[in-house]
Amino acid sequence: MAADRPIVVGTDGSPSALQAVSWAAKEAALRNAPLTVLTTMLRPGVYGAPVGLPANFFEEEEL
Repeated sequence: MAADRPIVVGTDGSPSALQAVSWAAKEAALRNAPLTVLTTMLRPGVYGAPVGLPANFFEEEEL
């Protein structure tokens, strides 16, 4: 991989994703490459019902 090519990693905050971010940061430093870390956020009503969140999650977010 060329040094001028960026390293991109995604995270959802889970332990395995945080390990991936750690690995990517080390690789970027070793290669003197830019690092981009991506994350996502659920938007209610856009892609269906979220799974695994408390029923009042989005009500609390709107406060």
